[in-house]
Amino acid sequence: LCFTALPASADSHARVVRLSYVAGDVQMDRGTGNGFEKAILNMPVVYHSHIRTGDDGEAEIEFENGSTVRLTPGTEIDVNDLSITSSGDKITSLLLNQGLAFIEWKHSDGTRFEIQFGGHDLSLRKSSHLRIETGEDASTVALYKGEAQISGGAQGTVDVHKGETLTLNVSDERYFLAKSVETGPYDAWDQQRDSDRQVMVAQQNSSSYLGNSYYGADLGY
Repeated sequence: LCFTALPASADSHARVVRLSYVAGDVQMDRGTGNGFEKAILNMPVVYHSHIRTGDDGEAEIEFENGSTVRLTPGTEIDVNDLSITSSGDKITSLLLNQGLAFIEWKHSDGTRFEIQFGGHDLSLRKSSHLRIETGEDASTVALYKGEAQISGGAQGTVDVHKGETLTLNVSDERYFLAKSVETGPYDAWDQQRDSDRQVMVAQQNSSSYLGNSYYGADLGY
């Protein structure tokens, strides 16, 4: 099993990452020794955080460049790395323990994004929008746009492109690559979050107080 190697240490973990949406039962363990606590809107997401959603919980993590990771009910994710290298590159590494997540990644020079799930590693080298679901029997990766590279397991490395769905079986380590993406039960929610964020950004950009470079808090859209 081979994962893409990340630096053993980084110069800084001073990243500006936050919970930009919280609904229902959402909890976060920020690695302070106090265990899980109730998550609230705009709570900072830091290195070694653990986030989980209950049966009615939904959450959205927002990064500095507006990229997002959205968690549906019954999902648990670990933040393995949020670092800035000496050259200024931002490295993000997550672990999806269980559940279903949507990723909207806006690639730019000096950013790296990776997420582990079901014993596999997924990396993005260009702007992408995708859905990942992992469970006891299988994991799936559906690409709405962009391109993802999945490694680990008997299948080696597989590239998934826009409009494709990769299904990985746990028991026999086989995989199936479909040339289509079926609509999932939370796709409408993901699309609605995109619409809400567009409204929020438009309102922020039109505000003389906030200015065009405003980032770091919202009113709960």
